[in-house]
Amino acid sequence: MAAREAAGLFRLWAVSQGLIQRDHIAPVVVDEAARADYAALGEIRPAAVAILHARAISFVGYDEPRNAVIVFTHRKLTKREITVLPSETEDGSSIEYRQGAHGAAGGPPTAPIGVAPYAVHAGRYTCGSSIHPANVVDAGTLGCLVRDAAGTLFGLTNNHVSGGCNFSHPGLPILAPGPVDVGPNGVDPFTIGYHARLLPMVDGLPQNVNVADNSDAALLQIKDPAKVSSMQRGHFDTPAATAPIAVGDAVKKVGRTTGLTEGIVRAAVYGPELIRYRVSAAGGALKLVFLSNLLVVEGAGGRFASGGDSGSLVTVDLAGGERRAVGLVVAVNDTNGLCFVLPIEPILQAFGVNLVSGHNI
Repeated sequence: MAAREAAGLFRLWAVSQGLIQRDHIAPVVVDEAARADYAALGEIRPAAVAILHARAISFVGYDEPRNAVIVFTHRKLTKREITVLPSETEDGSSIEYRQGAHGAAGGPPTAPIGVAPYAVHAGRYTCGSSIHPANVVDAGTLGCLVRDAAGTLFGLTNNHVSGGCNFSHPGLPILAPGPVDVGPNGVDPFTIGYHARLLPMVDGLPQNVNVADNSDAALLQIKDPAKVSSMQRGHFDTPAATAPIAVGDAVKKVGRTTGLTEGIVRAAVYGPELIRYRVSAAGGALKLVFLSNLLVVEGAGGRFASGGDSGSLVTVDLAGGERRAVGLVVAVNDTNGLCFVLPIEPILQAFGVNLVSGHNI
């Protein structure tokens, strides 16, 4: 049994035992859990069920290269408790446990950590820098520049950054830096572009709405291409090509809050899982959105991302020094340091745009 299949079976078992909230699972999954055959998981002792009840399963992921199921628990397991839990399926997939909870996005960003919230390269505002709609005091990150078939230049970031979780009016000015990062002796705020388009981000439980097409991405049409650069701050240019993001990848990102960081893709999340959004444009209202295709990234030697890094482009260095774009940061969990990333390729395809490299570098 492949790791993804084993993760799905473990998730069904967890649902059948009441270890995952049923309001986070579509009814068809609850029905399937009641009928499933769990023999392939091997013996799971009652003591293990009690431990997982106490520690609470957040979500289930998988690592196909290592043939591993990764169970994320809300509260940290002790070494003794881990010895009681199942460690392998009947056909040899390992089962591992990590502390981790769902991601969150929106609301007041974290103060920049050891970096300025933006950068200018050769007189142009760069990717990896602070932006936000002009009508809300907040900030996120300009991930990269993209261009459509007509040649129009856009900035790519999250829906919850420039799209205001679906609340930004088309044509709304997007400021650089974001209003929260405006201050003396810095870059004078300017309109870098205007909210143009976003991908669906429908809130609600899987029982009530179709979450299959949910994403978290938006485009802002760049006002003056001469004022922006495709550089990721001063570190490197945005790559011209993409690659599928994979568990085990060593990745980098450049963001508004933490600048350049490195991390490891630890797991792919099985099934749609929720991200909690605070909607600044709606007075801080809570919006629960279920996203599929999420990947979990842990920082190497520190946090990979923090609040305000949303929208950052995630890249991977291939053998020979070639760099490819692989994802967008969408959420973080500031308690345990996990970062949640969506693959970049489906986002670019949905918008019908291509990455822009070599622009004003």
